[in-house]
Amino acid sequence: MAKISIVTPSYNMADFIETTLLSVITQNNVDLEYIVVDGMSTDKTSKILDQYGKSISHVICEEDEGQYYAIKNGFSISTGEIMGWINADDIYMPWTLSVVSEIFDSHDDVDWIIGNPGFINERGQYIAVHGKLASYPRQYIQNGWYRQHLAGYLQQESMFWRRRLWEKAGGLDLSLNLAADFKLWVNFAKYADLFPVNIPLAAFRKRPGQQRSSLHSNKYNEEVFSVCKDLPPPPLLWNKLSSLGKVHSSVARAIKFHKTRILSYSDIRQSWVKESMRLSISRVHMTNLILEYMKQS
Repeated sequence: MAKISIVTPSYNMADFIETTLLSVITQNNVDLEYIVVDGMSTDKTSKILDQYGKSISHVICEEDEGQYYAIKNGFSISTGEIMGWINADDIYMPWTLSVVSEIFDSHDDVDWIIGNPGFINERGQYIAVHGKLASYPRQYIQNGWYRQHLAGYLQQESMFWRRRLWEKAGGLDLSLNLAADFKLWVNFAKYADLFPVNIPLAAFRKRPGQQRSSLHSNKYNEEVFSVCKDLPPPPLLWNKLSSLGKVHSSVARAIKFHKTRILSYSDIRQSWVKESMRLSISRVHMTNLILEYMKQS
């Protein structure tokens, strides 16, 4: 069984970090190395970390230069073959790491996976899951086309990868303050396909107006475009259609089909198996899109 190294960066996340910690340390039937890197929080985070310290492999409390520095520091002392990070307000599903372990143990040619994106609110209620299995064309990721108005962003907390892929890609680019994960996916795609897994593996906690992605969206987009400036541009028609708004962007994703290899559970074989299917890049069923538009009107 391959060891899994998970890193959680945190700073003043006392309202949520306990839920995150429990979603990791209660995972069963896995060889887990869990590392929490806290940037000297001034709230009650340290007391919570002390409470669960015996269940955490390493706790690092030191001033740092931000989230990506903390993640890189955590991974620098990690020893697991499989890697992933989860922020201090997001959660794993109870089955997540056992599924991840089985998939990587069973398929040596799989270096990088992603689950169906899931979402919770500030109260911890599971509010949405993108249950539609989607295609993730490697060329699209490598070209930086998985961004807001084109293919949509890739959900970081649902991703897991092998250490050999992390080392080939060179890890996180610390010159980027907000989009280092975006650049990491671009670099991963130079070496490996992203395999979708047909279940949710994590949930992103939506806290509108409080998270870096929403507070600094303009700066984030600037960094994304700096990463993409020397990459192949998207097809002109797709770029034009997607720039017209959310409806047009959703339609463009729904009609872009690609053959992809997926991972799903076989009742007959009692294992996770690879299959090939032709799928669109859209991760959202039409019904969910209609509901979303109705809520905004």
